[in-house]
Formats: sequence, C-alpha cells, structure tokens
Amino acid sequence: MQSRAIHLDTDEHGTEIVRVPLGREGKEFATLCKDDYLDLRNQGLTGNFFKVDTRGYIACSNPRARGRFLLVARLIMDCGAGETVRFIKKDYSDLRRSNLMKLASGFSLTRARDFLKPRKEERNG
Repeated sequence: MQSRAIHLDTDEHGTEIVRVPLGREGKEFATLCKDDYLDLRNQGLTGNFFKVDTRGYIACSNPRARGRFLLVARLIMDCGAGETVRFIKKDYSDLRRSNLMKLASGFSLTRARDFLKPRKEERNG
C-alpha cells in the first residue's frame, strides 16, 4: 500500500507540521508535528490515515494489531496498558502534542507501539 502525499507547513507557533490526508479521497486531513510523523514512519507506521468512527478518531491500518488498526494519538503519546489519550480541544484530527494528554484511566490491555515493526535502515553500497 502506497502512502498518500502529505503537506508540509508551519503552525502558528512556528512548529513544523504535516497534514496527512484521511481516507482515499484525501479531502480531510490530520495535523501532527513533523517530528512525530517521521518518528512513527521510522517505527513502521504507514502514512495511510483514516477515521474509524463517528467521533473521528484517526487510525492507521496495521495487520499485527488485534483490530487491524492502531489509533495514531495512542502511538504519538506512547500509551501503554491502562492508559488513554484525551483531546484537549476535542478536535480528533489535531494530533499535535499540544492537543493531547495521556491519562492513566484507559481500558487498553496493550502498548500501542508494540505492534509496530521498525523500518530497516537503508544500506550504503
């Protein structure tokens, strides 16, 4: 599966951000810090984001995960078992850390990042 084209930008605080298209149409976007996006990609996450429910939680498919997808906010905040993410501004497409708060009141039984498979470094020569 090929990743969709992302849009690079700078937010109102001067932080480099990426806008990742959601779904096949790419008419809506998730916003996250460029460093978090690159970290997740290096950890093996695909760049194909989509909404998973009516509230608009952003996920990415992952065949190793039980539900076949992982919530991107949990990956960014590195949530473990029993932890969850609260969206401060109630905007589920804003995945910048300034909008996310990790809480120790979740029901998950696993650490989200445990399902990722880091990419191999490219060899020179």
